[in-house]
Formats: sequence, structure tokens, C-alpha cells
Amino acid sequence: PPFTGGGQHAMQQTNTSDLLLWPNPNRDGLLHLELNDLPEAVREVTITIFDQTGREAMQRTEAVEGGLNLVLPLDAGLANGVYSVRVQAGDATFMKRLVVE
Repeated sequence: PPFTGGGQHAMQQTNTSDLLLWPNPNRDGLLHLELNDLPEAVREVTITIFDQTGREAMQRTEAVEGGLNLVLPLDAGLANGVYSVRVQAGDATFMKRLVVE
């Protein structure tokens, strides 16, 4: 889905921290996600994985406090290929590319 919104406020929030994910390429079905320095008001994040066609392949919501440090089991039905991982944290959106082998 296209990004909507924006403005200076959203830009500043998005730049305050960076989404890390590993291993990438992923072969073992366990994806480590780390996102630090989240605003105190953010209590949960939504992690969505999209395939190359933009179809939602999996989604999960996690409680957070100040940051995200999680090992996410990937769905067994996730075929080999390239995916987009989106983490929605309050008004901020973080995107990374993931390769599943």
C-alpha cells in the first residue's frame, strides 16, 4: 500500500531509529528484528510482511516498551523469494527488504 501522510513530524520520527533485521537472506525461518529508541507513547508495533506483488504474507502485533527486540518465527508457508517487512510504530513506518531462501 502507498505511504500516506508525511510532513515534517512523521519524517523526524521515522529518522530517530533504524530497523535491523537478520539473518538476511533468511534460511532458518527465524527472523531477528530490532528497533531502538521508539517514542515512549508507542506501546505496540505491527509487523507486516508483503510478497513481491504487495500481498500480505503474514502479520503480527507485538507489545513494546522503548524498543523492539524480537525473534519472529516466519510462517512455514512463506515461499523462497523477496519480501518487504513493514513495522508500524505509532506514526512512524519502517521498511526493509527480506530475502527468504
